[in-house]
Amino acid sequence: MLVLTVIQGPDRGERFELPPNQPQVIGRSSEALPLSDASISRRHAELTPDAGAWLIRDLGSQHGTFVNGQRVTGPVALRDGDQIRCGRTRMVFGPSGRAPEARPPARAGAPEATPTPGAASHLRLIQRIAALAGECADRQSLLGAVLSMTRSELAASRAAIIAPGPGGATLVQLCHGPGAAPGPASPLVERALAEAQAGSDTGPLGERLCAPVRARGHTYGALLVERPAQRAGERQRSLELLEAVGVHTALALTDLERAQRQLHAERMAAMGRTVAGLAHSIKNILQGLRGGADLVDLGLRKEDLATARSGWAILQRNLDRIMGLTRNMLAYARPSSPDTELCHVGPLLEDCAQLARPIAQARGVRFALAVEPHTPPVPLDPNLMHQAVMNLVANALEAAPERTGSVELTASFQSADPAGAPAAGPDAMRSGQLWIDVTDNGPGMSHDQVQRLAQLFYTTKGSRGTGLGLAVTRRIVEQHRGALVIDSQPGRGSRFRVVLPISPDAPHDLSQTDDPGHSV
Repeated sequence: MLVLTVIQGPDRGERFELPPNQPQVIGRSSEALPLSDASISRRHAELTPDAGAWLIRDLGSQHGTFVNGQRVTGPVALRDGDQIRCGRTRMVFGPSGRAPEARPPARAGAPEATPTPGAASHLRLIQRIAALAGECADRQSLLGAVLSMTRSELAASRAAIIAPGPGGATLVQLCHGPGAAPGPASPLVERALAEAQAGSDTGPLGERLCAPVRARGHTYGALLVERPAQRAGERQRSLELLEAVGVHTALALTDLERAQRQLHAERMAAMGRTVAGLAHSIKNILQGLRGGADLVDLGLRKEDLATARSGWAILQRNLDRIMGLTRNMLAYARPSSPDTELCHVGPLLEDCAQLARPIAQARGVRFALAVEPHTPPVPLDPNLMHQAVMNLVANALEAAPERTGSVELTASFQSADPAGAPAAGPDAMRSGQLWIDVTDNGPGMSHDQVQRLAQLFYTTKGSRGTGLGLAVTRRIVEQHRGALVIDSQPGRGSRFRVVLPISPDAPHDLSQTDDPGHSV
């Protein structure tokens, strides 16, 4: 049976049998021959039996597939003894493969081989470049960091990134020491751009090393360094390092471009959702304004004061909706850090209750306020928290049925003391939570509806809601290092609980609550 024997790489010594008439994939995926080399793609290359022979083809891998040093660009027939290179792994193909090179036995007391300082430094350079995509916000800073590190590592006098442009090669970015900048691109750079291969040349002032900045089939340009001439062996090692730098620079550029495209797409999608949601809410409000204006106009023409008053009440309600929508839009679009101070929530909630009682009376809804005595002060922004609580109270009043509805606004302190005894005075500032509950006896919500409340512009109130109030409330609560917990079931009403930490430095801990609801 034909086998592949790994003679170089992390899996050196492994042997993989090739069952007849069964194609095999080389890579790191679960369906492939199990190689652990990180430089190999998940689906790197495929071996396919064909009329007694085996063909190998590349599957669009990042670093390519090579047979006897030649890059595979199409199906290639394998012969006994052919060497296949994928990433840093080299394998031998044949009936029995090739025995892995034996390591000489270590002499007693001899230290194990360790990487040379130069090799370790090269590895750190590659690792640093690989991490740049997540650290640099733009192309210019990424290339500047690559050039600076490469020039330092190779002791070069000058380093530059050359990219193809109209009328020939164009200098993209330069990092150099004392002296003039690199001159026009040489044939060495042109070959690197055209053939995607590294190379070097020497002159009276030193040597030039050049490697393509290429990955995943796209060439971004060429990396060029100039330095004093070195020995042939040292030049070859530097050229291999520069080639690796070019590959990882291209990968970092690809990741950076993909992240920028994704961020742009997410911003456009969010903008589209925002515009659509606002347009829908504004349209509903305008329809209400139009209906109210028509009633006022009709009442004035007929000199019917009752009709005009009913139309004016509709206008007032929709004007209030416009004010609420505008206030929430500003709060959501321009979130600011809370200006916290130690506040007793009693006066704050009483003010909310004074605003809510006229609305409750107009709908025939019973409204009650209860604040637990000896509730310690809490670090919060009173203006922001007032807006958050009013959003919850307004939602509850609209959800409660007319004439039979009930809404309760309560506040209580939950001590973190295992004994459950509320702490008093300074001790209360060290631990515990403040709960602000808004409870109604409305129709309630299903589990799916509660989960969707986290979506911007989602509302269960139809044309009467904007879907912004709860999003603003959640943001305000989170700015106070708290949590918004919802407990609701169809036919059993809803409870919205604001959980605020007593200590300004302690985030909320839902494990301290006995709440069965959902945090959104």
